[in-house]
Amino acid sequence: MTGIEDLSTEERIALLTQTYSAEAGVYERCWAAGLQEMGRVLLDRLDLDGARAVLDVGAGVGALLGDISERAPEAMVVGSDRAEGMLALAPRCFGLAVADATRLPFGPGSFDLITMVFMLFHLPHPVDGLREARRILRRGGRAASTTWGDDETWPALELWHEELGRYGAAEPEGLHSLHDYVDTPEKMAMHLRDAGFGEIETWTGRLERRWDVESFVDRATGMAIGKRRYETLDPAVRPRFLETARARIQALPNSALVSRSEVIFAVGTRVR
Repeated sequence: MTGIEDLSTEERIALLTQTYSAEAGVYERCWAAGLQEMGRVLLDRLDLDGARAVLDVGAGVGALLGDISERAPEAMVVGSDRAEGMLALAPRCFGLAVADATRLPFGPGSFDLITMVFMLFHLPHPVDGLREARRILRRGGRAASTTWGDDETWPALELWHEELGRYGAAEPEGLHSLHDYVDTPEKMAMHLRDAGFGEIETWTGRLERRWDVESFVDRATGMAIGKRRYETLDPAVRPRFLETARARIQALPNSALVSRSEVIFAVGTRVR
């Protein structure tokens, strides 16, 4: 049987795209709001007065587009993403483009700002996405990104995977994510310089999310590695697993359902 590791880079990216499209509904319910919160932190660091055109690359379900529009009311706001199923849930009042972040369908100098929120690590070569962003920015325009730093483990998630192991779940192969390429301010500053940006600014923050039991289970069974591992269980044992795992999580203190992740923020300017 052919595994993910046997696929070419192009095939793995295609599989990742299909996965995001298929999981768009759960992503919108359970995950988009947290990423939007960090996107707002990024936008708050930027002065968008006078911006005429802004592109959100890797826009997903378009959660950040309205925030961009509020801060740049005179600007044309566009969202792009490879996953058509994600963009299908985005607000239709904005421009939307199904597009690869390394081959964007826009001419040089088209935008004043490009946001890239939690998406660079999905590119085969993340710096290629930054170079493409620079290509379509006007002089003085900026590329602004967020990526993940260190994740903290948290009891509810540890318990979930412990219970999966007790019920015989396999460890699924990972999809295409290069988190260790972009997981520190120093790495992001280097990649922005390599892509031709100047006036680089980086900083760190933290995303804290408080889950209730049902939203936790919804996400853990409906998207990302949690879903893939859950689906390796024999269908006949899944109801029993869910009953056991849910009961154990419900018995935990509220603090055990708090996830915390470091976020890396980086902004570069096209100076020439």
